[in-house]
Amino acid sequence: MKRIIAGISALALAGTMALTAFADTEIKPDPDNTPNPKPASAGTDVSYSVDPAYTVTIPEKVVLKDTTTVSTFITAKDVLIPANSNITVSVNKDSKFEVKNADDTLTYTINEGETEIKPGDTVAKFVSTGAGTEEEPIKQEQPMTFSAVNGTPKYSGKYTGTLTFDIAVKESVTYDTFKIGDYTIKYNENDTWEQAAAKNDGLITFDGDDVKIDGKLLWMESGFVNKGWVIEPVNTGYYLLNNLSHDDI
Repeated sequence: MKRIIAGISALALAGTMALTAFADTEIKPDPDNTPNPKPASAGTDVSYSVDPAYTVTIPEKVVLKDTTTVSTFITAKDVLIPANSNITVSVNKDSKFEVKNADDTLTYTINEGETEIKPGDTVAKFVSTGAGTEEEPIKQEQPMTFSAVNGTPKYSGKYTGTLTFDIAVKESVTYDTFKIGDYTIKYNENDTWEQAAAKNDGLITFDGDDVKIDGKLLWMESGFVNKGWVIEPVNTGYYLLNNLSHDDI
């Protein structure tokens, strides 16, 4: 199994608190109201910093079968990350679900429950639980199911391939979604294109008036009150029309 580890400082683990005085407050008698001081009260900022920590484990290998599926897990242990965030594990968008031997290629699919996973899809999300103990760590796990191989082998020997997972800590915000072809797009109806691009992990790219999804050019209509999103497939890809009034839909 492969582990991805973020460390926590010994200071934070020890629970040591630190008082940080950025600018001391001097309190002296008030000349106009002696002996009472001025100011009559003063505040001290008290802070405590905790470094993020977690261990994410992905399968080191999966051995596909001829006719049966293979189940495995992605796990996270002792997750300590910022509030309102989660650890997101996704299949790298350039991954191919295939194994090769010389010039022969066999394919497979991956499912999360009843949902088939595609390159770029999220396969696991883990929330902050705090640290457990060495004897009893706090674990989370997400199952994945690999299908039997698809195709008829041309050769004997081992067919191999690599599946890459991307791991990131992201803000956990609930979005609306819609489908464009095989792509699921996250959005809020008042998003700008820059915000939509940031929410979609590089799937949407924005450069001035050019908006693309997975490299396919999109067109944005502007200047109307935002009433939602309309999608139209066209020969050159997909146009995504935003900020449409009811008269334009």
